Amino acid sequence: MARGFGIDKRIVPLIAALVLTVSFVGVVSAHSVLFGSTADETVTYAGDSPVRVNAGAGVSKTRYYYTPETDITWKALIENYGLRSIMVAVYDVTQKNQVNLLFQKLDLVALGAYPSGTVHTDPVAMSAGCTYKIVPKDPDGAKGSYALVSNELVPKIEITYVDPTERVYFGVNMGSVGSNVYVLSYLYEYGPVLLYKSADSGTTWGAPVDPFGVSFRYMEPGMCVYKDGASDTVLVASGGGMVAKSTDGGATFSRLADLPGYYWRFMAIGTNASWFGTAPDPDIYVVGSTSYSYGNLAITKSNDGGQTWTMPVIIDATGSCPQIVSDGSNLFVVYTSPIAYDGTLYVSKSSDLGQTWTTGKLLVAKGPNTWNVRAYSFQYLEGQKALLTMRDQATTGPADNFGAYGYFDFATMTYVEVARLPQADWMIHEGLAGKLLTDGTLMLAWSKYTAGINSQLMFARLSGVVL
Repeated sequence: MARGFGIDKRIVPLIAALVLTVSFVGVVSAHSVLFGSTADETVTYAGDSPVRVNAGAGVSKTRYYYTPETDITWKALIENYGLRSIMVAVYDVTQKNQVNLLFQKLDLVALGAYPSGTVHTDPVAMSAGCTYKIVPKDPDGAKGSYALVSNELVPKIEITYVDPTERVYFGVNMGSVGSNVYVLSYLYEYGPVLLYKSADSGTTWGAPVDPFGVSFRYMEPGMCVYKDGASDTVLVASGGGMVAKSTDGGATFSRLADLPGYYWRFMAIGTNASWFGTAPDPDIYVVGSTSYSYGNLAITKSNDGGQTWTMPVIIDATGSCPQIVSDGSNLFVVYTSPIAYDGTLYVSKSSDLGQTWTTGKLLVAKGPNTWNVRAYSFQYLEGQKALLTMRDQATTGPADNFGAYGYFDFATMTYVEVARLPQADWMIHEGLAGKLLTDGTLMLAWSKYTAGINSQLMFARLSGVVL
């Protein structure tokens, strides 16, 4: 008989909002500015006083001013509702002669934010005490279409190399317990699984450990970590149905029983202790594709610590690349479907410990220039939310991929994007695994694109993140 989910869950408090509340000098006082494509169309949104401009040549400019209290990196968040494009300019007006810092036209169609969606401008460095004029203008769209423009901060970022060696790292996973941080990856295409550990919150990293001692082909592993007494336990599931366990913080591993029924590929693994920070119990949940050539998406579980496994249950006939989490009563799996480089992100729910699953619900649709959208971490947070990180794989190649993070709402089974990481700065090749700490620090691990299909394994800490 399977145990229930943990009751004593880790508490993750809410902290101050990331999006700034600003005063729009001489225009409106609101959290965002509303731009419509016509002057005579009545549009209201969330109680804001609308600011409307005409489309086409000679359009009037609507501007507002912002003076940061500390040195920041700023960007605008454009929430689009029907515009095809919009221009955003930023000027430093501290001195008598203003300085142009940004003049960017956003093609909302090409960026996948048309007819609705969100997109960011490029970041702009702003200095404390200086005054900046922000001018969204030249909206192009049908009558009644509009966009909301809000200020956002780019959080302070600390980036380190997990492994600077240029190789092809696939299937990046991450977990942490206290100051111990673990990053898992796989070396494409005939390589081993590698586990890296940092004992100082990601500042420095040790040499990798191979949990299995064998190489795989096209196999991307999954990992979870949790505290067990004085030591960290690390569970790794990989191709061929192999599962390994470490009880000494990833220094050494022993094999558990192999998963039944299938060959297995693209894995995710979780326990109550890894989700909620509760005391360890013998229940382990593993999700993966069922064959070397993708197959179905299935789940199996163990009620005895990995000595035996239940017969797999099919979640989706075309799913792959899963992540799994619980809210304490239900299991949730996000996955990519269909599987052959043309996938959209879906979510499925089980209310009976994985025996039956709801039909997959569309969570994040792929854009017009996207091969697939793939999730890399799914972290339970207090308040009926989960952190969800993902990567959008571009049809034009890895140099155009992007990563994003946001929150999943357990009650509505919906996703809200909080931030999209500029590819020019992050160069996300594979993976974007994350964990949000209680102090608002978001840790991220990914492989950074270098050239060809090569990459380097990276780790970052972002401060002041709120979901």
